[in-house]
Amino acid sequence: MRISCSLLLAALSLSSMLRAEDAPRVALGFEKAEEIEALAKAAENAAAEASADKGVTEGKQSLKVAFKQNTQWSSLALSGECLKGWDGAEAVALDVFTENAEGAELSFELQDSQSRDYATRCTLPAVKLAKGAQTLTWKLTHLRRNGKESGDWESLAPADKLALRDLVKVKIFTTPPKDRDLVVWFDNLRLTPKSPEALAAEKKESEANSAAEQVAYSANFENGKGLGGEGVPFKGNWLPLDKNVLPELAAPLGKGNDSKLALTVKAAKQAGAVCMELPLHGTVVEPEGWDGVVSLRIYNGGFKAFQMSYSPVIPSDITFHRVDFDAPKGAWTAIEIPLDKFLYHGRRPRRGCPQEYLCLIGMGPEADGSVFQFDDVKVKRVKRAGLPAAEPKAALPEGVAYAQSFDDAADFDLESFYPATRNANVFRVAGGLDADGKPVPAAKEGAAAPERGALELPCYEKNQEFSGGRSLSFAGEGHVIEFDCLLEGVTDFAVVVRGAKGRWRQYPTPEAGKWVRVTVSAEEFAPFGTAPKDGIEKKLSKAERFGGLFFSATADGSGASRVLIDNLTVKRVEPQPTKKE
Repeated sequence: MRISCSLLLAALSLSSMLRAEDAPRVALGFEKAEEIEALAKAAENAAAEASADKGVTEGKQSLKVAFKQNTQWSSLALSGECLKGWDGAEAVALDVFTENAEGAELSFELQDSQSRDYATRCTLPAVKLAKGAQTLTWKLTHLRRNGKESGDWESLAPADKLALRDLVKVKIFTTPPKDRDLVVWFDNLRLTPKSPEALAAEKKESEANSAAEQVAYSANFENGKGLGGEGVPFKGNWLPLDKNVLPELAAPLGKGNDSKLALTVKAAKQAGAVCMELPLHGTVVEPEGWDGVVSLRIYNGGFKAFQMSYSPVIPSDITFHRVDFDAPKGAWTAIEIPLDKFLYHGRRPRRGCPQEYLCLIGMGPEADGSVFQFDDVKVKRVKRAGLPAAEPKAALPEGVAYAQSFDDAADFDLESFYPATRNANVFRVAGGLDADGKPVPAAKEGAAAPERGALELPCYEKNQEFSGGRSLSFAGEGHVIEFDCLLEGVTDFAVVVRGAKGRWRQYPTPEAGKWVRVTVSAEEFAPFGTAPKDGIEKKLSKAERFGGLFFSATADGSGASRVLIDNLTVKRVEPQPTKKE
């Protein structure tokens, strides 16, 4: 009996220990005066103070916050000791009490030491508030930076994932009502430890990420659905699915392929070229530090030549990077081609971009009923060896909303598709200006490219407007946009921003053919559609906040039109004191 009691006590003790380990840990209880003081000081458009009469769920007091009415953003910032240990948590929970919420929302935003702007922070989904007591919970798994919303988690580079171990600030923010303060009581900010299942999945992911080669996409067509069981099979061709293009899943022809099924494309002689698209579902094949490779097996049953097209969603929605290849007739041939060989206007695909599809094209069917088959398609990534370690990004100076020198090839963050571009692209190119503001000379043949860089925005058509830029959030009032630019073969160069009520633009007039420093005030934009000669008829309101910045121009008829940008900065300037008469 004593043994049984001892065993029972031991089991109860072990159970209690396990429950303690699994129990949520209080990260911030709002009990200490110095905590309240720090929170009140860091609040933006909000007033914070200790409260003992409402919203107390742990300890003796809660934090009362009045988010000021009629402000675009109002926030509470957490920092210091309360942010330690978040990397071991699966979720964060916060007890909330309100009396006048009525549809207001709270958002959670996390920043690590590499967060410099909206794109490099991580904003969790907003949660609607209800009247009375409630507990809000946010998941802390798979946290990606705001600028990396596309693509699957596994394909993201480590730098694209927020590092909870390196957490420096957490913001709780809201947009208060226009007619009254939003008053909220907070208590018991706590962390839920990761479950054994989550820890096991994390370990598995870590082991997979350490592999020198990974498969980003594969399709062997054995399941009878065609595209790896995803997407819409047999749709998305350049040509309609009529009698000239007859795709199907069929048994492999010839010898050398023991599979049950292969994707088969038949064509009439008059078709000229036929294709089959494999959706890649936004997969990022090449995170920074990786090289992509496409491999497959193909059977040529009567085509003169073949081509593959690889299409990123970013930086443009029409960048078809193509490669030509041959396959002998009447046999299965293994093909493996690195993405370095897929070219678009002489350039390989940009790394870090989500992919739309991989397209296989048969050209020149020699007779009616010509056929090609492909099987065992894989898009792989191979880790690049000998790369220098990524340099840590310095925090932006006070008052600077965005800064881009284009010197770091791994930190290129502009897109030609914004808001929609079909005739241009954006690239980081070697060159630009040196530290003294002088043009960097071109590298001699055989010499290494200059370390400094610039943004190149080329247009591939004549007499067409084109643009390139990025999503970017900053206040209009009190900000200036500064950059160096070089214009070649363009007219009507403009700086364009997106506001809450549409797009706005300015037309600086730098001299073409030379580097010129340009400064535009964020308060001096004209409505989109205003021509340079029209001037500014309507100014932005002081409350306007921008959600995007890009450059546009009109290509002339030379066929060699481009815009070069360097040392781009968006910063706040202090108003000059008015002189007394």
